[in-house]
Amino acid sequence: RKEAGFNLDDRIVTTYQADVELAEAIEAWRDFIAAETLSVELRAGPPEEGATVGEDRVAGHSLRLGVRRASS
Repeated sequence: RKEAGFNLDDRIVTTYQADVELAEAIEAWRDFIAAETLSVELRAGPPEEGATVGEDRVAGHSLRLGVRRASS
């Protein structure tokens, strides 16, 4: 969010790519993650065109996130 220049209260669309184990954890915690990140959509898949993309490791698993401001 910060790298994308979003305001703290901006609603966003988040996409993620992760291995099976991490993807299962994300799905199990989907509602919590969406609420904490103000994501109106949180889904598996490649980043949308124009999204800000970041890559990191979480508990030894690769994670690729794409975020964009949600349409009003």
